[in-house]
Order: sequence, then structure tokens, then C-alpha cells
Amino acid sequence: MGKKSRYAGYYKAVLKQKKKPVHSTQKSILGRLKQLKNRDFVMNVPIGEENE
Repeated sequence: MGKKSRYAGYYKAVLKQKKKPVHSTQKSILGRLKQLKNRDFVMNVPIGEENE
């Protein structure tokens, strides 16, 4: 019982959190590229709505 009641509040808080879906816009991608100027990096950019 102790373990169950200990994590009950944490579990409820996790369920209440709503994560925003990740959407890449042209503005956000360009802003990220400007931040990474003159650095080595890898970026995956989704094209279209389907994964082909």
C-alpha cells in the first residue's frame, strides 16, 4: 500500500501533462539553422506529411 500511495500523486501529475505536438515551420527551421551557423551538425527535416 505504501508504494502505491507514494507514486499516486506523481502518476496523476504525469497524466495531466499535455505535450504539444512537434511541428516544424519554415521560420523555426531557419531560426535553428542560424543558431547552428559555422558548426558541424545533423538535422532531419520532414518533407510532406507522410513518411515515404
